[in-house]
Amino acid sequence: MTDALSRFKSAGIGNYEAEEADGQLTYHLHSEDETKLYNQLCDALKARREAEAKGEVEVHPSINTESPSYIQDGSIKSQFWLWACLRARKYEVERALELYMNFLVFRCEYGIDDPNDPDHDETLEYLKRKAQRACGNKDHLGRYVLSFDAIPDRPKGRVLVRTVFNLIQYLLVTYPDAQARGTITVGNFEPFSMFHFDSQGQKELLDALTNKLPVRSGGMFMVNAPLIIRSIWPLMRRLMKKKMQDRFHVHKKPISMLKYMDEDQLDVEFGGKFVRTDDCLILGMTDEQFADALKRAEAWQHAEDELLDAHAAAAASTTKDAAEDAAEEAAVDAITEGVTTVVV
Repeated sequence: MTDALSRFKSAGIGNYEAEEADGQLTYHLHSEDETKLYNQLCDALKARREAEAKGEVEVHPSINTESPSYIQDGSIKSQFWLWACLRARKYEVERALELYMNFLVFRCEYGIDDPNDPDHDETLEYLKRKAQRACGNKDHLGRYVLSFDAIPDRPKGRVLVRTVFNLIQYLLVTYPDAQARGTITVGNFEPFSMFHFDSQGQKELLDALTNKLPVRSGGMFMVNAPLIIRSIWPLMRRLMKKKMQDRFHVHKKPISMLKYMDEDQLDVEFGGKFVRTDDCLILGMTDEQFADALKRAEAWQHAEDELLDAHAAAAASTTKDAAEDAAEEAAVDAITEGVTTVVV
């Protein structure tokens, strides 16, 4: 038990501090207020570039503007990820810019979108194993689910991080509101073994999720947790920062996840009715897909507004009908009372 706890500790679980996701939309996507903040972020990026050109700000040594991993300012990808960083940092422009700069470094260090990256083929093969997934199901609060199986032969840290990034990228591109609503992670620990636990790989992943990837986390759910995890869990919680403790949950039986998710959103393997697809097994996205994602975000918000308006109209109509019914009943009661009085 002591060895297991020390390995979790060395993985950096005590330093993990992800942005909290509450599943809510602070602003309507691409609304006037949100766009103002986005423009402020673009201005901040421009000022940063000017400072770099003057030598006032140092450019990270990992940045290679000629690399296919680098995102050119003003490109469709740049627009998409600036929006993602803004929403991931709850519209705090300065922090969003910091995240975007970290993200650019991350892309170059991990060879994102580089077909010649030494781990390209292994990343693709791991994606095909379906051990990690992002298929569009959500919890009660509207947060999207990232799920995984704790398989014994997990890949080395760099491949693991590249795989998780591709799933997050697929999720954010495919579901427009995911950037703002955030995610939860559901892990199936049934095949878990401490013998195969890679603390260095987990440390790399937690660092990326904390400081480099534009995603907000609503929590981590360990289902089918083996005895070793359930035994050391009280000690593991003490390693975490206080605000993270309540976002980690350990479940012996997966059916208890119905407390957090509707049955039609919970995976069939966990006792629900959600059947996953293979659509998320994609390595890389094209500029056309990013451009389409930006358009769909606006279309999604328009459709969402129409739906909310329809619900409001229906509620108002119901209230009006109820008021008219009540008035009619009151009139009938008054007439009945008057008749009764006469009869008496």
